[in-house]
Amino acid sequence: MTKETASDAARVDPAIVSVIRKRLADHDVIRAGKLPTLPELLAGAPFYRERLDLDIQIFCDDLLAVPGKLSALEKRMQVEKGSTASALKRLRDTCSADALKDAGEILERLDHHDWPRLDVYLACSGDSEARDRVADYIEDDSDWLGIRSPRIINGSLFRALVIRGLRSESPAGSMADYLTRGLREASALAEGYGEYTAAVDELQRQKLAENEAKIADIQADADFLERVLEDRGEIRPAPALVVVPALTDGGSSGRKDVVKAWKDTAGRPLPLVGRGDIAEQRRQLVERWPHAADVIDIILGDLAASETVRFRPTLLVGAPGSGKSSLARALCEIVGLPVELYSLAGVHDASLMGTSAQWATSRESVPLQLIKRSGRASVGVVWDEVEKPGTRTENGNALDALLPLLEIDQARRFRDLALEVECDLSAVSHFATANSLEGVPAPLRDRMRILTMPSPGWHHIGSLSRQIIERVSKERGIDPRFFEPLAQDEIDLVRQAWPGGSLRQLTRIVTTILDGREQLMGRC
Repeated sequence: MTKETASDAARVDPAIVSVIRKRLADHDVIRAGKLPTLPELLAGAPFYRERLDLDIQIFCDDLLAVPGKLSALEKRMQVEKGSTASALKRLRDTCSADALKDAGEILERLDHHDWPRLDVYLACSGDSEARDRVADYIEDDSDWLGIRSPRIINGSLFRALVIRGLRSESPAGSMADYLTRGLREASALAEGYGEYTAAVDELQRQKLAENEAKIADIQADADFLERVLEDRGEIRPAPALVVVPALTDGGSSGRKDVVKAWKDTAGRPLPLVGRGDIAEQRRQLVERWPHAADVIDIILGDLAASETVRFRPTLLVGAPGSGKSSLARALCEIVGLPVELYSLAGVHDASLMGTSAQWATSRESVPLQLIKRSGRASVGVVWDEVEKPGTRTENGNALDALLPLLEIDQARRFRDLALEVECDLSAVSHFATANSLEGVPAPLRDRMRILTMPSPGWHHIGSLSRQIIERVSKERGIDPRFFEPLAQDEIDLVRQAWPGGSLRQLTRIVTTILDGREQLMGRC
């Protein structure tokens, strides 16, 4: 946070910060699967599971679930009987702009309290007239926003329109032009946006201070335990674990090849990865994923009670491009765990847990292969896109095969099909990622801690852009010092083109700006 921003944040009304804190928490509930109310949408809330089509379908289903109420409204307002249900069913099935307009006209004639919601849907689909009407709704009934300050109301309006407009399927330029004209005509709108972002920055600062205090307490407890053991004169051997017991020769040709590969490792203890400086690890991770500080703190909290590294099985659920997979991999890498990312998208069998020794091409489970390559008992595996495995089951199911490794007692006695012995995989850390919980079977959800991966927002642009620039410079083999941070006019361009959410999209935008710099320099 810049000095100017910090100064602004210091003047933010604590009551406003409290309102925004609650609003952001409510948004997490909506992303997890709650239909937002009309006031929430007007105040900038995401759609149901962050999908416009699902929001429309759930809204229609809710109205159709009470046909008697629709019939009574039709009779009272002299609307053709059954026309409302017909229009809602068409809208639910097509989610088209025409269906939105038809259903909206009928709900307006019925004087249904939620009919402006259809204008919100239309505005997000690129209808400029609907965008103007949505702006009028917010200005005419500011109580919906839950904040009394007119400047903050305007700031929320700005944020709501930008998020809605740039997330739509229509070209983003028209919405950006519309907002630019509005900003030039209404200085209060710009002031409101500044005050809103200052409040969000203050909230982030408070959460950062709270989380840093928690991490400091964890580290202090660990240091105290270490000093007590040293004072007692206790000498502890480096922690290790026998993963694969001593193996006997014989068996099929496939097993012989696998046993041969383990001849120097089987029956011997392999080192466990020790816990390092948690506070420093956290600092580096939050610097790269500032929007996921809470998620990082929860996961690093697993290391508080142990001197070796093992994370609880954790499923990260979030929008595509929010950084789930890269964060899971980085969490393992920064604490010293050898890690492998294994995509489950389209996997149609259970081979990830090893193939039988009866086959000539038998191989161990994915975690055992990683342990063999790294020579460590502690490793991390990131199971990517667990909601997208194949549906065929004639050769087993990938997710069913994974279940035993998520229970520590079963993992200690995991029988590998290729080695034909029980192995101790209790030190393996498992992470999984999914865009939504739809398609993730209940047994897997029961065995994993589910954390929502937040989507980055505008107030993270400065930190994220620096990380992207550094990464691009390394990929191109250029000293990062040759790349200047984004200037204010470049940040303004990013804000116009990036509605928040996908880090992949932000990376493309920042890379395009860097390429534009090079072209300009080449012409000079």
